[in-house]
Amino acid sequence: MNLYIVHSSKISIQFAKRLKKFLPICLLIIVHKRNELVAKGVDIINMAAGDPNRLTSSHILQAMHEVIEDAANHNYPPYEGTKKFRVRRM
Repeated sequence: MNLYIVHSSKISIQFAKRLKKFLPICLLIIVHKRNELVAKGVDIINMAAGDPNRLTSSHILQAMHEVIEDAANHNYPPYEGTKKFRVRRM
């Protein structure tokens, strides 16, 4: 099985031999588990690579634009993190 990623017609990157042995088995296990959960009615969010042949939905584009236009998102967070995401430690 040849697993490789082609970024352009000039560059080709191949997975290491040890990864070639691991990757298909790992992915099959994940797909099998996902299929089991879907069959049980569990709502699964598909985090697969996606489909480059489809346009991004307009509601997603709109949400992205709103976040991009918010100036509060143009800075790094404070070193200690934002209050919203801090965890109280006891």
